[in-house]
Amino acid sequence: MNMERRTFIPLMFAVMALTAGMVFLLPGLTSPVYADSIINLSEDSSIDEGEAGHWYVDMPVSGTDTLVLDETVDSFRLYAKLWGDRNYVGCDGHIVIKAPEDYRLCVTGTTSLQNYLAQTNLTIYDGADSDEDTLLCKLTGDRQVGPCVSTGREITIGFICGDRYPYNTGVDLTVELVKDIDYSISFNEAVGGTMSSLSQTAKLGSTVTVTACPAPSFLLKDISVKDEKGRDVSFDRGWLSDNTVTFVMPGENVTVTPSFTKGWSAGG
Repeated sequence: MNMERRTFIPLMFAVMALTAGMVFLLPGLTSPVYADSIINLSEDSSIDEGEAGHWYVDMPVSGTDTLVLDETVDSFRLYAKLWGDRNYVGCDGHIVIKAPEDYRLCVTGTTSLQNYLAQTNLTIYDGADSDEDTLLCKLTGDRQVGPCVSTGREITIGFICGDRYPYNTGVDLTVELVKDIDYSISFNEAVGGTMSSLSQTAKLGSTVTVTACPAPSFLLKDISVKDEKGRDVSFDRGWLSDNTVTFVMPGENVTVTPSFTKGWSAGG
């Protein structure tokens, strides 16, 4: 009877602690057990509202946090600062981010992690589950992230860090709320040719192919793709063979500007 009581009391405490979102140690365990929790964005008052980083959240060290967004915040930063307040050594945490109705999520940013530690990586999944079938990207080392775009309202981000402390700075991501609508593709006029696409609109995350039609004796020299805020949109530069360029549609209208040259010369 006494043995039954000694077993029951720790288990009862464990259930109570999980319900309250506490962190605790069960007898015989050497690392904390983290209860999954619903979290809110934090505010950095040193950054003006509307500027990148004013709203932010930290990756959990363990377990799975859930962040439910509304339309009052259109973007925020997501950090795993390896030299910050949280100890990420040996971490394995996930965060599920849920957008409001009629919105999708777009993740961009950078990783700065020791690339020879295979167990230190960032993963991004489409949806609320971390399944291999929904994996959008898995990165380690110094890498650019995204754009990784959800097909629905949810996206899951995971961070695993090995048992040795990496010397790099960690993970710095921007998560944007993007309206689930069609965005326009427009083209600026250029001397020496034209450029077009099969469709004049595209949804966030879709692959867009634009095709150049040089005038006789002209060649496509360069191209720029910018969103409506004037930011560059990265694209595939392999146009020399077939005069086509592809890019991933951002959550904004884009303008494509081609540049043509009348044959190649030493000066371009």
